[in-house]
Parts: sequence; structure tokens; C-alpha cells
Amino acid sequence: MHLTNAKTHQIVSEEQGRRDVLALKWKIFEWTLEHRKVLPKQVVDYIRKKMDLTIKGPFGYIYLLYKLHKDPVSKMPICSDRGSLPRALGQYVDEQLQTIVQARETYIKDSFSFKSEISKLKLPPNASSFTYDAISMYTNIDTDDCIARILKYLKLPSTKKRFMHYSVSALLEALVIVMKNNSMRFGDILVKQLIGIAMGMSPAPTIANLYVAIHKQLKILKP
Repeated sequence: MHLTNAKTHQIVSEEQGRRDVLALKWKIFEWTLEHRKVLPKQVVDYIRKKMDLTIKGPFGYIYLLYKLHKDPVSKMPICSDRGSLPRALGQYVDEQLQTIVQARETYIKDSFSFKSEISKLKLPPNASSFTYDAISMYTNIDTDDCIARILKYLKLPSTKKRFMHYSVSALLEALVIVMKNNSMRFGDILVKQLIGIAMGMSPAPTIANLYVAIHKQLKILKP
């Protein structure tokens, strides 16, 4: 299981976990103070209220799903941030980035949308189609590189002109907090994620999609 990989996760004590949570709560509270001029009051109130409600059980959870179609049967870890301390801030990040991600040329909503799109293709008889998959994509994405690429994209004049709903500084700082403060329980074990996209956090798919979309634009679809 990837939790035993010391490069991606660190097992921490309950005492250390609680210290980290208190530091994280203060960090998020400071974020709401620093950016209160650009944040709607309801956003600030919601984030602060949710932190108060989750402080007693502030960690995400990991559970396992069995892949019965595999031979031999394997297990897939699922991470959930529901009820975690940074969830509300993560929801803010997700909401801010969703509009941008959905406007990307390579965005496909879901499997049904993909099926619909490829059904329209008229390929010649000698054509070949292929797919590729990323192994452990979230933990293999370099955290700092991900943040740097997204920041660069958000600061582009063309991006700011097209999407005027976000504050670069507020969104970037929230993104950093979410990406670098992901702690989860698995049974009686408390682990902290060290690198990669914050697994289980509400904006994780959106962050990963934007990062890969930027990569595709620069490396694969470049003129």
C-alpha cells in the first residue's frame, strides 16, 4: 500500500497531528484575514464556521475498495476529506478553478461525454486509436512544479482577461495550504502526505486536471 512509501507519506503521532492541526487552523484563519477585501463575506464566514465544527475530528479518512475484476483481486485506497479541517478551504479552491478547467479545450466532463465524442469520429480503415494512463498520478506530480505552473497560468494576461472571478494571490495561497497540509486516518494510523496532489481533498481532481491540461498544451498540442 502506498502509505508505507516513506517518500510520499509519513506516519505521525497523535500529538504531532494535533499540533499540525492547530497550526493549520491558524494559517487558514490568517488567510481569511489577509484576503478579506477580495473574499465575499459568506465565504469567510463559511470557512471559519466549518473549521470550528471540524476541529474535534479534523482529519480525512482512507478506506479500501476491492477490485473484484482483477486477478488476483487487488485493493484500491480511497481518500475522503469530508469533515476534515481544510475541506471548506478546498471547496473554495475547487470552485475557483472549476470554471477555468471546464473551459479548457481538452476538458471532457465524464465517461459518457467521452463516449459521445468518440462516437462522432469518422476514422479511415487504417487508423489506430490509443489511450494512456498515469500510474499513481497524484503522488507522482511534483508539488512545487504543479503550484508553479498553475501560478504562471493564472497570472497570464490572457487568463486574467478571460476569467475575472479570481484573485491570484488569494487563490494561490489557498492552493498551497490545501496541497501541503493533507493528513488522513487509516484505522488507528495517522499519516501526512508529503508530496503530490493532496489525495482526497475536494479540489484534487480539478488541480490535477488543470496541471495535466497545461502540460498537454505545452508539450503535446503546442503549435
